[in-house]
Order: sequence, then C-alpha cells, then structure tokens
Amino acid sequence: MMLLNDYASAFRSVGGPSRYSIWLPSVAAILAVWFFHYLSLTLAGSMVLSNAELVPLRRLIPVGAGIVISLGVVALVDFAWDRPIWLRGLMVLAVAWLAPIPYALLNLAVFPELSPDQTAFQRLVGMWTGFSHLFFAITIAILTVQYSVKLRERQDRFDRITRLVREAELQALRYQVNPHFLFNALNSVASLLSDRNLDEAEGMVENLAEYYQRVLAAGPEHEVPLRDEIEAQESYLAIEKVRFPNRLDVQVKAPPELGYALVPKLILQPLVENVIKHSAGRSTGRILIEIEARADNGDLLLQVQDTRSEGLSPRTAPSRNGAGLHNIEARLRALHEDAASLSAQALPMGFRVVIRLPLRMAP
Repeated sequence: MMLLNDYASAFRSVGGPSRYSIWLPSVAAILAVWFFHYLSLTLAGSMVLSNAELVPLRRLIPVGAGIVISLGVVALVDFAWDRPIWLRGLMVLAVAWLAPIPYALLNLAVFPELSPDQTAFQRLVGMWTGFSHLFFAITIAILTVQYSVKLRERQDRFDRITRLVREAELQALRYQVNPHFLFNALNSVASLLSDRNLDEAEGMVENLAEYYQRVLAAGPEHEVPLRDEIEAQESYLAIEKVRFPNRLDVQVKAPPELGYALVPKLILQPLVENVIKHSAGRSTGRILIEIEARADNGDLLLQVQDTRSEGLSPRTAPSRNGAGLHNIEARLRALHEDAASLSAQALPMGFRVVIRLPLRMAP
C-alpha cells in the first residue's frame, strides 16, 4: 500500500507546473521582429525624408508601442491555448485586423509629414494594410513558439511518466523476489526445528537477519555495485549451507576492478535459488555453485552455473523455465531494453545461466 501511495503521489506531481514558459522565447522573437522592422524602415526613411537625422529617434516611439502590443498578444495566445482551435483562428484574424489600428494612429501622430498629398483616412488605411501583415506574422510566430514549448512540455511529462512506470515495474519485480526468498528460508528454519537441530536453526535465523540487514540497508535503489550483490548471495548461501551441510561448494570469480560495476539489485537471487531448488533439493550428492563476472566488449557478463556430483532421474529433471528467469528478463528489459539479454543452457550434470548487460561503473 505504501508503494502504491508513493507512486500515486508521484503521478499527481507530474501534472504540476511546467518548467517551460512561452514568455522568454516569445519575447526574444518579438524583439527580433521589431528590431528588423525598425532597421528596415529607418534605412528606407533615411533615403526619402529630408529630416532623416531625426527619424531613428522618432521611430523608437511606435516601435516601443508595437513591442507592448505584441506582449499583449503573447498573453492572449497563452490564455486561449486551451480553447477550441476555431476560436484561436478567430483570435489570429482579430489580432491581425485590430492591433494595427492603434499602431497606425501612433505612426500618423509621430510622422505627420508622410504622404502629404493624401487625406488622414487614406494614410490610416494604407498603414493599416501594411501593418496588418506585420501583426499577422507576429501572431503566427508567437503561436509557433507556443506550440514548440507545449510540445517540449508534453514530451517532458511523457518522459517523467515513462520513468515512473518503469520504476514501479522494477519495484514490483523486486518485491516478487524478496517474499519468495523469505518463504524458502523460513521453510529451511522450520525443517531444522522439526529435526530439533536448534543450534543450526538459531544460526540460520542469525544469518537470515544479517542477509536482510545487508539487502535492505542499501535502500530502494534498483542498481547496486557488483561486490554488494555477490556479498548478498554469499550471505544467502551461508543460510542454505546450514540446510544442506557438507553438500554445497561455492566458487566466486570476480576481478576486483569489476567490484563497482552496477548490476540490478538481487538479479542473481533467483538463479542461486534455482540451484538450491532444482539441484540441491533434488539430489543427495555434492553441488558446486560457480558465480562468475567478467567484462566482454563493453558489456558485463554474469554467470551462475551448478555442477552436480550425481545426476537426477529423468522424472525429476527440471526445465528451469519458471518465474525466476522470467523475472530477470523483465527486469533487464525494463532497465536496459534490448541492450541486455539472458541465456540458459542445460548441462549433462547441471545448468548454466549467463546475463549480459551494459558495463557501467558506480560513481
């Protein structure tokens, strides 16, 4: 229940305020458009008007007003984002038609010497026609910026949701391992108690407590250094050696330089449990359990192999295609997708499983 509450809270937080805003890119686009507009009209005016030296300063007045009007368009576009698309289309047309009117009037007031042979109304209509194209382009540019920002926002939200789903899947797969192991270990303790092996049972309970302290102390991380994973399996096998005295031989081959290679937490647990269940639990001879790690072309290979001193009858020979291997494959796929793999091979007197995953070192 705690796990469900944690992820429900996390999913609610995904819909919170976005870290993206349309204002910064929109303001940058507006300033660029109006700078180009100011520069082009100033150059053109210097070639036509007699008092050209005053035009650049005077033109700053309508350009400043145009920037203010454009910022109002940004606020309007942001407000209308969730409205129907036809309403946004009408808004674009309304801005293109209405915004040029105050801008044209201000230009008439600042530049009364323009087109002296025309009436004020004719000059107003002419300016309105030209400036409507300008404001239409500005509105389209702002809409384009907003669509880009919203797309990034949705992609960011999708990535966060995908990450939460993957973490929830990994947690669920990990929690399939822990109760399974605990059930087997408690069965072993019960078996010792039924045989009145109290000292062995006490030692096994102590080993079990040490194992869970080691596993749970690292927290809920999905990956741990290889050396921690191997130590956890050695603790587990110490428990099982009490159940199968003088029958389990363990060999670990892992170079020290791979000690900090990252592996999924408890990824080896189902493999070691399979050895106990299918080999030690179904035969009476000695079992050699080999845990090996090695680097191979940028990948990390983890191998668990058991070799029995005597075979099993055909009736009890296991296929090893149960939930343990499927659990490992699902975890590898969730963490590394197609970059990781698992292969299993039945041997004449045992079984071998090899895990291949990208080699990454802990920081």
